[in-house]
Amino acid sequence: MSLRTKIEGVTRVRQLSLAIVGADHPNKDKSNRRFEILLCERGEEAHMVPEPKNPVDPQAIAVFSARGVQIGYVKAVQAQLIRSYLSRGRITSCIFQFLSHFHNNFKKTSFPPKYS
Repeated sequence: MSLRTKIEGVTRVRQLSLAIVGADHPNKDKSNRRFEILLCERGEEAHMVPEPKNPVDPQAIAVFSARGVQIGYVKAVQAQLIRSYLSRGRITSCIFQFLSHFHNNFKKTSFPPKYS
């Protein structure tokens, strides 16, 4: 994901790449995450949504494609930081960067946080 940030009222682009995990799990609506990832194009908008009621991890951040289909989750080790950025309005946009089959995970989504 590539990040847009605001420092002292000036918008700057900062980039942070995140691996998206959980592509093998089915969505509640039975849509296929791996198929949806294959439909994603470089630069396409993506959305991150905190899941505070997630029974496995209350810090979980779900990642959705531009078509509103869940493609996975932000890795747990990064979720707390990303969640704090989201809650403080530091992330202004999120884009799909590219697809990688490294370690059976699909990557990467970038997002711009706002730094104050």
